Amino acid sequence: MGSRGLRYVSAMSAALALVVVGAPSALAQSPSDAAEAGSALADLAETSTAPEQDVLDDAVAVTASPADSAGEYADVAGDVAMIPLTSDAPIILGSDEEIPFEVTVVQPQDTVARAEQVTDGVIGFDSENGSVTVPVPKEDGSVQVAIVIDGSDAPTEYEFALGEGLDIRQYPDGSIGVYTAADEFVGGIAAPWATDANGVAVPTRFEVRGGSVFQVVDHQSGDFAYPIVADPWLGKALISKTRWDGSILRVYPTDWAVCKHWYSVCAGAGARWAAWDEVKAKTPGTRENTSSMRDQLYCHFDFVRFRAPNKESWNLDEGRPNVSYATMVQKSCNP
Repeated sequence: MGSRGLRYVSAMSAALALVVVGAPSALAQSPSDAAEAGSALADLAETSTAPEQDVLDDAVAVTASPADSAGEYADVAGDVAMIPLTSDAPIILGSDEEIPFEVTVVQPQDTVARAEQVTDGVIGFDSENGSVTVPVPKEDGSVQVAIVIDGSDAPTEYEFALGEGLDIRQYPDGSIGVYTAADEFVGGIAAPWATDANGVAVPTRFEVRGGSVFQVVDHQSGDFAYPIVADPWLGKALISKTRWDGSILRVYPTDWAVCKHWYSVCAGAGARWAAWDEVKAKTPGTRENTSSMRDQLYCHFDFVRFRAPNKESWNLDEGRPNVSYATMVQKSCNP
């Protein structure tokens, strides 16, 4: 993991820094606010009817690992993402071949927190301001960053600094797309949600200010039960792989791309262009690079991922005629 971290830290990327309070120490095992946050996440999974609020579902195990020269990172099962052991190091999504999407939640304080065990295979950072941040890597390479708010004195804003020179786009559904100046997709943040201990929705939204995304959680605006869990879901990969089957290109979207549970837990509509770029990058040759194939992909991204989220692959047929996009939609993506 160490050499991988070195490559990532030096690469052009989006940085989302997790800066929280607390003096560095060994990985804590004693009872703490972090352990209570783990209980809050488990309780939410039991009481909520919204699948996206089961933060620990599809999680991969995180365990402590020795420090290296690039900073300290945990061992993550499947090597799907890099999760820091200190709050001043970024979460990192992406492979060596991609522009990585890096992560650091900026808190008001400047001191460095050491990761604490939240529950088995999950670590988090106690900000000592009434909130705990828990980055949970998923099997599909995405990371849910659960913010557990313990009381009314906790902050109502949580900053995600994305780095300089990036184009941060907010879409009508509330989600965020992050692009380089060359219009390359770096990563995205699904539309936010927040809920209290009784399953009551808490008003929340993203605001883009300069090079940062702020999640505003209006937990002081009503009579809400604590702890409250708020969640930005970070993702990068939209397409896991492609495969030619005669004249059909089978495109396999990731769970983060297909809105498998609710619209709030998947990539925003603006990521459709990045999905097509991924198809081209992950398909040998150039057979797929036609207007008809592109529009078939857009049609699947715009509609099929909602009405058939469990569809294993999106099947693009190079024999389909080149028609207007409106006709493509009318023909259910198969003109």
